[in-house]
Amino acid sequence: SVGDPIRGGVFAKRHIELGVKGDADIVPMALEKLKSGTSDLGFEVFIHQ
Repeated sequence: SVGDPIRGGVFAKRHIELGVKGDADIVPMALEKLKSGTSDLGFEVFIHQ
């Protein structure tokens, strides 16, 4: 996304939205791997609830 300065906050910054789908039993593990991999690459991770 190119961001939306009208919304402010994290949405005002350029960002990429990532997520996981699948068996509910493995989604938490997959999300942790996604977050750690993103951080390992030097990018900020923000979890929007």
